[in-house]
Amino acid sequence: MARFSFHFLTLFLIPLASLAQKNDYQWALGGFNPICTTCKYRFFYNFKTDPPSIVLRDDSISTPHFMATYADKQGNILFFSNGLNIYDKQSRLVEGAFGLNPTFAEFQTYRGYPTYQSGFFLENPGDSNLLYLIHLDMDRCSPTTLCFVGKNLMVTTIDRRANSGAGKVLRKNEVLLTGVLQNAVATRHANGRDWWILVSQVNEGKYYRFLLTSQGFLGPWTQEIGTKPEFPKDSMPVIIGSDFSLSGRYYMDMLIKSGFAMFDFDRCTGLLSKERRFDNQPLLNHYISGGGGVEFSPDDRFLYLTSTHFRGHPAFGINVPYLIQYDLQEPNWMDKGDTLNYVPPGPYTWAAAGQTDRWFLGSTYGPDGRLYITYLGGSYCTVQYPNRKGKAALFRYDNPDFKNNIYRGIPYLPNYRLGPLDGSPCDTLGLNNVPVANFRMDTPDSSDLQGKLFYDLSHHEPAWWRWDFGDGSGVSTDTSPVHTYALPGRYRVCLTVGNAYGTNTYCREVSIGTIAAGEPESGPERLVFAPNPAHGATALYFSNATGTAQGDLLLLDALGRPTLRTSLRGQRTDFDIKGLLPGVYFAQVLRTGRPALTGKLVVTDGDVRGE
Repeated sequence: MARFSFHFLTLFLIPLASLAQKNDYQWALGGFNPICTTCKYRFFYNFKTDPPSIVLRDDSISTPHFMATYADKQGNILFFSNGLNIYDKQSRLVEGAFGLNPTFAEFQTYRGYPTYQSGFFLENPGDSNLLYLIHLDMDRCSPTTLCFVGKNLMVTTIDRRANSGAGKVLRKNEVLLTGVLQNAVATRHANGRDWWILVSQVNEGKYYRFLLTSQGFLGPWTQEIGTKPEFPKDSMPVIIGSDFSLSGRYYMDMLIKSGFAMFDFDRCTGLLSKERRFDNQPLLNHYISGGGGVEFSPDDRFLYLTSTHFRGHPAFGINVPYLIQYDLQEPNWMDKGDTLNYVPPGPYTWAAAGQTDRWFLGSTYGPDGRLYITYLGGSYCTVQYPNRKGKAALFRYDNPDFKNNIYRGIPYLPNYRLGPLDGSPCDTLGLNNVPVANFRMDTPDSSDLQGKLFYDLSHHEPAWWRWDFGDGSGVSTDTSPVHTYALPGRYRVCLTVGNAYGTNTYCREVSIGTIAAGEPESGPERLVFAPNPAHGATALYFSNATGTAQGDLLLLDALGRPTLRTSLRGQRTDFDIKGLLPGVYFAQVLRTGRPALTGKLVVTDGDVRGE
C-alpha cells in the first residue's frame, strides 16, 4: 500500500456542528462563446437565497466545461477552478494555481479544461485551512484516436490562510494514481470526519480507493469486482458517469455508450459489493446512450440517468434527450425505467449560442434539494421533487433559464452534509448526527398565491419535524407540508427538527399572496428578466421580440408605487437595481403612457437564508 501523506497533524475530535455545511452554495458559471452575442456576463449561482439568485462577476474567466467550486461553511465563495487555474473569491488567480492538468498540452491554450464533473474540493479533516482540489488529468486513448480518458488522478493543495485569505498553492499536480481512469467521486467515511475517494478503470472492473484523513491521502487500495465491458474505442471522453448516493449507500459506475453498474458501498471499509449491471441495447430501433448524469434520490429509492443519443429519431432525426427514473424497490427495476421528460415540439434550438439540439449531460443536486441537469445551452433542467415517483417528481425544462452561455458547466459535488453512520463499527469518534433544520418554499399552484409547499431540506438524520406557519393555525409534523394561508401578508415560519442526539430550529419570514395595486392584465407577450431573482443588476428581454423594443420600463413595488423608470435600449436593456429594497416588483412597458406589457422581478438582498 502506498501512502500519500501531504500533511501531518495531531488527531483530535471535531464536534459535528463545526463541520462545513454550505460548501456547495456558490456555483461559478458562464462560458465564452463567440457566436452568442448576448452572453455578456459570468456569475455565481447563489443558493443563499430562495429561490437561488445570480451574483454577477466582472471577470472574463470561462467555465464552460470543468467547474469546481468551494464556499465556506456560511456559503460564501472561497475558490473556484476551470480546470486550468484556481481563482479566489474576487476572481483573482491564486498564487501558484496555474497550469493544472498539464498532460495534453493543447488543452492549456483553451479558455477552460474540456471535461466536466472531473474535479472537486475537499478540506483536510483536521485542518480546514488546508484545501485540496482533486482533479483528473486527461490524455488520448491512443496516439491515433480522438478519444480521451483520464490518465492521472491529481491533487493540488492550497493554504487558505496565505495572502490574507486569498490563498497560495503549496503543491500542484501531484499524482495520486495513473491509469485509464473515469472521474473520481467522494463520500464520507462512516466515522463522519474522513473522506473516501473512489476512481475506477474505464476498461476493466478495477476500483481504486483513497482515504483522506488529517494525515493526508492514504492509499490507493485496489478492488477487482464486476463485469465491466471494454469501452467503445470510438467514444469521445468517457470520464464522467460515476457517483455516490447522497447517503453513501450506493455507488454507480456508468460508461456513456456501454451501460452502467450499481454497487452497494461500505462506508467503513470502502469496499463495493452486489453488482447490478445493465448493458445498453438498441431500443425501438434507436441507439440508447448515457449522457453522464447519474444521481440517486435523497431517500435512496430512485435512480436518475440522463440519456442522450437516441439516433435517428423518426420525428427529429437528431439527438433527443431523455431523463429516466428507475424505482429501486421494483422487482427487475432495470427493465422498468420511466421517462420523466416530454420531447418539446419542433427543433431544439438555442439560437444565441448556435446550438441545434439539446443533449442531457451531467447532473448534480443543489443545496435547495432540486436535481439539476445540464444540456448544452443557457439553462439547466431540473427535477423539483426527486423523492417522488414518476411524473410527480416534476421535471422542468429551462429552469433556471440564465439566457447566457453556460455550455456544460455543472459541478460535481460530494455531500458535504453527510454525517457519521451511527452505530456502525466505524462510528468511533463520538460525532453524533445532530440534525440541522432548513427548508425552501414553493408555490405548487400558480393560481393560488396563498397555498405554499414547505419543502424540507434538513440534514444529519432528523427523526421528527415540527412546523409553525406563523399564522396561529397550529403545527404540522409532516416532513414537507402544504399550508394555505387565510390572508395575505408576511409570516414567520419556523421548522424544528430533532432526533436522539438533539434538536435545531430554523425560521424565516415569508411573503404570502402579495400583489401590486392596479397590476395590469397580462398580454400575449411577457417580459423576461435575467437574472431573476437578481441582486445589483439585471437585464430585460422580450419573450417575442418582434417589434417590441420600444417605450419605457416602469417598476412598481408591492403597494403599486413607482420605484424605477428607464428607457428601453433595443431587444435587451441592462439596468442597475442596487437602490431597490428586496421584494417582488411588477414591471410595465409603457407606450404612449399606457401599460402594454407586464412582468415580475424579484430583488434579493443577496442572503435571505438563515445560517
